[in-house]
Amino acid sequence: MKVYSNVFELMRDLGAKLSLEYEYLISLKAQIGGQLMAYRKRYDLTQEDMAKYLEIDLKTYQAIEEGEYDLKISEIAKIFSKLGLQPRLEFEQKYYPEFVDIKDYKGLKVIKIKTHYFAYEMKPTIEALLKDKYHGKVLIDQSKAQEYDPTQQFIEAYFDGKELQTDSFRCVQLPPELKEELDKLFENSTK
Repeated sequence: MKVYSNVFELMRDLGAKLSLEYEYLISLKAQIGGQLMAYRKRYDLTQEDMAKYLEIDLKTYQAIEEGEYDLKISEIAKIFSKLGLQPRLEFEQKYYPEFVDIKDYKGLKVIKIKTHYFAYEMKPTIEALLKDKYHGKVLIDQSKAQEYDPTQQFIEAYFDGKELQTDSFRCVQLPPELKEELDKLFENSTK
């Protein structure tokens, strides 16, 4: 018997086509409803007590708690402020933009993400190659690079704003002065 980690997996297996936007909406409504239910249970209140305190009708409160009501941001702020709860949204990029390709450039592996170019290498020599002339910023430096795909690790670290530091894997953002030359390199390779 398959165990599902969330309702969306089950729905997909049943053939439902769900947009990512819809999944996020359902998830947010469930989180808000869950917070309200937890608060209500913590203080041994009924749904009717909560509705009165929040100055909303009982049916609306029940729909919110069950994740069936589409709240406006102003309504969320009103509810959380009345309950003394601190709402917190955390944004995490899950889907990274496709990179064009990885090319060799003067002995370095170069990856293009959006309009920026980055060079990476499994050895610390890349920093020495770039720091004096270009003052490249070290973005990644992982000691256990052999345990994962360095390209994916780099993309995740770059888009999550992480800077990791060890000795055997380095990645630097290449300076804007090289953009024209690198554009030509990547452009020629796609023809």
